[in-house]
Amino acid sequence: MSVAWFIVILVGILAYVLLDGYDLGAGVITLVTRDRDERNEIVEGIGSIWDGNETWLVFVGVALFGGLPAAFGLILPHLYLPLILMLFGLILRGVSVEMISQPHKGGAEGWYKAFGIGSLLAAFMQGLALGTLSVNVAHDGVRYLGGSFAFVGWFPLLMAVTVTFGYVALGYAWMHLHRIGAQTSVTSRGRIVSLVAVVGAVVALVTVGATDSGYQFSSPAIGWAFGGLLLFAAVAAVVTLVTFGSSTAKAEPFGGLSVVVAGVFLAFVVSHLPYLAAGLTLQEAAASSTTYLFLLVGVGLNMPLVLFYNWFSHHAMSADHVDAGVKKGAASAARVEGVGSDVVSA
Repeated sequence: MSVAWFIVILVGILAYVLLDGYDLGAGVITLVTRDRDERNEIVEGIGSIWDGNETWLVFVGVALFGGLPAAFGLILPHLYLPLILMLFGLILRGVSVEMISQPHKGGAEGWYKAFGIGSLLAAFMQGLALGTLSVNVAHDGVRYLGGSFAFVGWFPLLMAVTVTFGYVALGYAWMHLHRIGAQTSVTSRGRIVSLVAVVGAVVALVTVGATDSGYQFSSPAIGWAFGGLLLFAAVAAVVTLVTFGSSTAKAEPFGGLSVVVAGVFLAFVVSHLPYLAAGLTLQEAAASSTTYLFLLVGVGLNMPLVLFYNWFSHHAMSADHVDAGVKKGAASAARVEGVGSDVVSA
């Protein structure tokens, strides 16, 4: 049961990273976007989907709390400050989206900046939290014994930068997928940011062996799985970098980046098995079998609702964007026709 629940948690984490990752990345992009219409388009695209994407974060939190209580109880105090700042960033984003949608006489610019800063803060803190899982957590088996800033270190900072660039790359891929913004700029910046994220991931994979947890490779099968996942990620990285510069490609950059993220994340997890974090194995961190039965019933009831809500919000966003594009194209055609008529009349 503990293995099955661990897989459920991994699925939830990947769903959150891939879905909320691109809208956090798009939020960061608004900080470097000068064109207000383009920023409006980004925020409007995110406005209908961000809350659905973040349901996966709630799901992962509940799954860890109920299914791996020992690990949750030791890791949470270790990450209090990064997680508090992450939540502050997410709240700031939510408030900013609502305030931007309200009529303003001149204060909207500040909310655009708040939206971008909140996105950057949340992305950076998530990467920091992921990186600190490779650092020893001081505890006596029951209580956390470390300090408030024990999460600070070179590897967590490396992961924070890498994850942030990875989210921004997903954001550009999402903009490319929905043809948001000037595509020449989106594709060129997307390729550069993707390359930086891939390089950061390679550096992290090379240097993680020097951290407190290091690589385990407890069996040859794990070594083969690790290599296979990285091979898939490498192929997907090449596809992403090539298709980001293609005018005919649409979904390929986003799909390629999704495979890169999933492959690198799963390789990282597999290489540390049977340990999870804080020096605990899956069996040491697991809850009782009765707890898992109760949790699986809850997941069975709620997971379809979460999946439907995510599908519906993304479907609605795509439909709204297509309608907006049709109207924009019709308006442009009308203006051209009007100009042509004026010229003929003259």
